[in-house]
Amino acid sequence: MKKFIIKNLTPTLTLPHGGGKNCLMSIANLAIRERAKGFTLAEVLITLGVIGVVAAITLPTLINNIQEKHFIAAWKKSFAEISNASLRLKNDDISFNGMSDLDMINNLAKYIKHTKICDAKQFVSAGCAPQNYSTYKYPGKIVHVNMGELGGGAACMLTNRGTIICVDGENVIVDVNGYKKPNTIGKDIFYAILNSNTMNVRPAIGHRAHYGATDGIIYGGIVTNGNGTCQEIDMGYGCSAEKLLK
Repeated sequence: MKKFIIKNLTPTLTLPHGGGKNCLMSIANLAIRERAKGFTLAEVLITLGVIGVVAAITLPTLINNIQEKHFIAAWKKSFAEISNASLRLKNDDISFNGMSDLDMINNLAKYIKHTKICDAKQFVSAGCAPQNYSTYKYPGKIVHVNMGELGGGAACMLTNRGTIICVDGENVIVDVNGYKKPNTIGKDIFYAILNSNTMNVRPAIGHRAHYGATDGIIYGGIVTNGNGTCQEIDMGYGCSAEKLLK
């Protein structure tokens, strides 16, 4: 029986004369065997190891970026709610001048959907949070006072979205995700200044010694530290202005 060599195949096949069907079957069997070889266990483990390293490097950054965008969006929404409520109260001829913190939060609550209102020192007992929790100064290394004790005890509301809004004098403190972490000024806690006479609302741009957050206009326009950007030197108050512009 004569044999013919089919060239340009790897490996070379020797097929009988008049191969026809037998030729096609031989080629198919070879292809199946080649595919069946696949990857070795070592190659699979190395690939998985590389994927794991890349994921370990990139995932935390990706998660933080997504979380930051969520916090910024929530802060913008809360700031808009507070500004709108203040404007509507002004149109109602209501001024916060001389009002207690509780009266101010009750008035704001007329135009902000909420589930709880908590007077000073009743942050937990009135249901604004399951328990008191520490807040942190930017970037999160120094423990500040508990949320319910800001300013010596602020009146607060818990909104339908789970945001906590507190009033301490002309400071309006917003924890955009409530009890959940990181509970850090400039990350998920932001400050606005509500002028009790004009009812105008402005974001904090920095810190004034012995007062706290300031917008650079109220309290004589004095800013001890800060310029409307996120800085450790002003404990993160300036993030409130910076992140409204993002």
